[in-house]
Amino acid sequence: MDKCYGERLITVATAIVFKLAQDLDPDQLGIMGDLFSIIGDQLGLLAGTKEAYNDCH
Repeated sequence: MDKCYGERLITVATAIVFKLAQDLDPDQLGIMGDLFSIIGDQLGLLAGTKEAYNDCH
């Protein structure tokens, strides 16, 4: 894997955040932040359990 993969992901994420935030008020930004936190948590949970699930089949 490319050594700069993490830095590229951070750059892409930052660009997306700036684009999304342009037309949102502070309350909407808070809701979006909460939503993406939940999405990130769920993806992390799925990634952590996927291997164990595959081992069961």
